[in-house]
Amino acid sequence: MRQDDHVLPDHEVPTGTDLVFDYSGIGHVDLAGLSLLLTARQMAQQDSRDVWVRALPDDTWQVLYALGLQDYFRLFPMMIGPLE
Repeated sequence: MRQDDHVLPDHEVPTGTDLVFDYSGIGHVDLAGLSLLLTARQMAQQDSRDVWVRALPDDTWQVLYALGLQDYFRLFPMMIGPLE
């Protein structure tokens, strides 16, 4: 499983109250980072917010898929220009 395999409907963008984790340039997410991400998801859900991830390493996606947690996070859209 790779991040590219995790497809979301077109034109979804985070709201001003959602959380966005940008992993650009991060080669590996360790257990503490994964724990932080899962805790943030739990807390955001309590406030009816979503957690978005961008450039999450493929091995981390594999862990999320193995645990059945891949749908807990939204894939931040790759943007070329400004949001409309």
